[in-house]
Amino acid sequence: LYVNFCGKPGFPRPNTLIHRRSQRHPMLVEGTWGVETHAALAPKPEDFVLERTVGVDGSYGTQLYPVLRMLGRTTMLMSGVSTNLAVEGIVRASVNRGFDVVVLEDCCASYPDEWHRFSIENIMPLLATVTTAEAVVRALAPAPA
Repeated sequence: LYVNFCGKPGFPRPNTLIHRRSQRHPMLVEGTWGVETHAALAPKPEDFVLERTVGVDGSYGTQLYPVLRMLGRTTMLMSGVSTNLAVEGIVRASVNRGFDVVVLEDCCASYPDEWHRFSIENIMPLLATVTTAEAVVRALAPAPA
């Protein structure tokens, strides 16, 4: 399941520093390369792709939680850009809605890296399980026969 930010030119109203900066340097605007998913991570036809045009929290303004409930999911594996803002925001929102959350620390990033580290080491462990992608792949691997 993918939740992508896809801003519209001039929208949202720049009520935060991050939104004001994004309007000066429109990287996440509909029709630009900045909203494209990297080919190595491209969704498959059976994947859900949700787009949002507002907010910092990746769940805000989407049908994320109804889709997860429809699929019977109770645990979320979380990755993304802006660990200390978008990822942390969606982790908080998901925990508030009763989901168990696993944050893949090596699949998240912030600039500068100190913001990522602070969030991963100080905030995320209070809310979620913090681990690596490799550890999750090992945990999900079928048991040897």
